[in-house]
Amino acid sequence: LPRFNLRGQAGNETMLPLPGDAASVRDFELDGIERNTLGTVRIFPKNSVIDGIVLWKNQATSEEPPSLVQERNLDLTIFPSEKTAVEQLVKELKLDEAPTLKRKLEILDHWFLQNFKYTRYLSIPPFTSKQQSQSAMSTFLLKHREGHCEYFATGAAMLLRGAGVPTRYAIGYSVREQDVKRGEYLIRGEHAHAWCRVWDAEKNVWMYFDPTPPSWLAIVQQRRANTQWISD
Repeated sequence: LPRFNLRGQAGNETMLPLPGDAASVRDFELDGIERNTLGTVRIFPKNSVIDGIVLWKNQATSEEPPSLVQERNLDLTIFPSEKTAVEQLVKELKLDEAPTLKRKLEILDHWFLQNFKYTRYLSIPPFTSKQQSQSAMSTFLLKHREGHCEYFATGAAMLLRGAGVPTRYAIGYSVREQDVKRGEYLIRGEHAHAWCRVWDAEKNVWMYFDPTPPSWLAIVQQRRANTQWISD
């Protein structure tokens, strides 16, 4: 299998940033390692800096499939505060009528790209049930339509669930910054990102779906100072 070295700062109970198709890890100095049913790996490192090898591009997945029992399937759960907005938009977009998963994702991708704007500065007020008739997420989906990746990923997950597609909200890092001289990729805190994992029932696998408009990458890059190399 192909492999890469992963080196960086780590504390106790650190979540290890791995691709979804990771096969195994080796050569890390650890006191322990754990994995949950969602495929998340947590490590207990012996040192503050870890260095090891990750084998990846495995055909198997470390995530368990969604439950077949409707009452226990958290991957289809819609929060009560979002139910009205989700039902309205699923009907307007005709998501439940789309014949294939691919078509459902195309509809959502186009809708977010054409009607929403990425921003880190929110003007959506905090939700309090006594003062507002709509939650912050419903306000984002129906009215405000400006937000950061957490809003896009959560909104897409709710809408896909409303259309009967098991979906998981995922967080991690978008690996984009390459250090050509060292032959490495850098992962910074500002590369933190949120997206969806969508269940493809035909192929029996979880697949990535990122509904956030790609403009978010340019916004992150603009914020970096010219003197960043000194800090590095």
